[in-house]
Amino acid sequence: MIDEMHKNGIRVILDGVYNHCDGSAPLTQVDHDYWFHHHPKDLAMSWGPEWNYNFYDSKYNVWPARKFVGDSIRYMVEEFHIDGIRFDAARQIQNFDFLHWVVNEAKRAAGPKPFYCVAEFLPDEPCVTNIDGPMDGCWHDSLYWTLRDILLNDNVDIGRLKTCIDCRQQGYLGVTNVVNYIGNHDHDRMLVELGKERNIFGEEAFKRVRLGVNGAEPSQ
Repeated sequence: MIDEMHKNGIRVILDGVYNHCDGSAPLTQVDHDYWFHHHPKDLAMSWGPEWNYNFYDSKYNVWPARKFVGDSIRYMVEEFHIDGIRFDAARQIQNFDFLHWVVNEAKRAAGPKPFYCVAEFLPDEPCVTNIDGPMDGCWHDSLYWTLRDILLNDNVDIGRLKTCIDCRQQGYLGVTNVVNYIGNHDHDRMLVELGKERNIFGEEAFKRVRLGVNGAEPSQ
C-alpha cells in the first residue's frame, strides 16, 4: 500500500508510540522492570508502562528497551518503506540521548531518501529540533492554541499570531522545524467545537475553519 502511495506522490509518516505501551503487553508479563520503569516518571502524564531507555544490561552488553524499539523501527522502515515517524509523547520520554540514537538508526535504515522525524513535544519548544535537537520537527502546539482562541473564542491577538506564524520568532530555525495543524486526535475537530461551544454551524463554521487553515499554511 505504501509503495502505491509513493507512486502517487504521497509520503507516509508513522505515528509511533515509544514512550509507553499497554499494560497487557507481553514484555510487561515476562519481566516488567527489565524493560520498563518500575514507577511512572510523572503520574499526571502516565498512560501505561514506560520504556526504560536508561537501563543497560552489562551481562549481555545490551540496552534492552533501546534495542527492542530500535529493531521495531528499523523493521517498519525497511519492510514498509515509511518516510518518517511522529514520536508520540516525546517530552515524556525525557531522554534526548535515546531520541538522537533512534532517529539516526531510522535514517540509516531509510538510506538516501529523505526521512522526517517529528516530536509531539508539548508545550512545543525549539530545543527538541534545531541544530542540537534530536528531531527534524516539532508538533506546533502553540499555533494550534492561538488559532483555536481566534476561531472559537474570538480572542484575536495579532502579535501572538504573528509570532507563531513566523516560527523563527519562537526560536525555530525555519518552517521545516514545525508541523502545523488545526485539529488532531487529542482534541475535537474545530467544526465540532464550534457547534458544541458556540452553537455555530453551517457556512459560518466553515468560514472559520477555512480561516484557520489559511492561518496554518503561511508558516509551512
